[in-house]
Amino acid sequence: MKHGITYLCIILFLSILFSCEGKTIYHYYLDKAESLLQEYPDSALKYLDSIPSPELLSKKQFHQYYLLRVQGKNKNRQDISKDTILLDICGYYDESDPEKASIIYLYSGKILQQQHRYKDALLKYLEAEKSCNKLDRKRSGVIQHAIGNLLFLLRHNEEAKERLFNALSDFHESQDVINEVTVLNLIGNCYIVENKIDSAYSYYESCIELLDQLGKHQYTSILLSNIALGYSVAGEMSKSHLYLEKALNKADKNIDKARINYNLANLNKDNEEKFYHYINSAIYLVRDEVAPLFKSSLYFALFEYEDKKENIPLALDYHKNMSLIKKNFLIINMSHL
Repeated sequence: MKHGITYLCIILFLSILFSCEGKTIYHYYLDKAESLLQEYPDSALKYLDSIPSPELLSKKQFHQYYLLRVQGKNKNRQDISKDTILLDICGYYDESDPEKASIIYLYSGKILQQQHRYKDALLKYLEAEKSCNKLDRKRSGVIQHAIGNLLFLLRHNEEAKERLFNALSDFHESQDVINEVTVLNLIGNCYIVENKIDSAYSYYESCIELLDQLGKHQYTSILLSNIALGYSVAGEMSKSHLYLEKALNKADKNIDKARINYNLANLNKDNEEKFYHYINSAIYLVRDEVAPLFKSSLYFALFEYEDKKENIPLALDYHKNMSLIKKNFLIINMSHL
């Protein structure tokens, strides 16, 4: 009897010991992920992946885990549209922790936006905004930027610019130059849509000046591409071509170079040699990239080009390639359902 009680006590002691140790390890992983999130989101995700059964965490740790996971994936430009567990957490911290509640509403909005549920996403962003007066200027700027960006997508330009100017003020005050550049670029895009080219260029040029100060020259490729787009809209194709070439020289990623080549091909449809040069360069650059929709767009451009020339066999060949890429893309996505 005594041996049985002793054995039971040992088992209980070890259970408590390992339970406490497990919580300590999980707490360490969560804290480590949080500390790495801003600068090293990929490393933050690795720590989160070290937690084998997040559903066994305490409610507080569970909420922290999923918020960090969605933030990390978003910062790594990964799809978060299926991370809907975060939507169930909305409202849990409204009274107890307004700052955390604001962050959860913000990322819930990002999830819904990726699902193309724009009105629902906007409602989440507006919930996030309610705590702006309790947040630091940078966090406030992030929320204003999210609202402005969504309004821009919905083509509510005036309301979008109002939010973006608020974000610009917040980022300038918090000395967050990178986000300043992002907002200046989007304000420029707003003016492009309104066909106010000169106003757009002034904001793009401000972006380039800030990036030059930071030594972030690779980002100037995007801005130069936007200037090229503006000239294209204005009908000044030679200037558009010039700025796309400048953008191409600044781009460092193959996918970005491919997109610029694609735009150059579209500008040179009247010059067969140049058209083929740019479109084939784009195809070559993305040969190892996972970009099925973009790849299919390249073959569609070739299909249209040959079809217009009534070169039917070659046109059908390009259409076959395009269809095959789309088919493989659908098969891969259906396999994850």
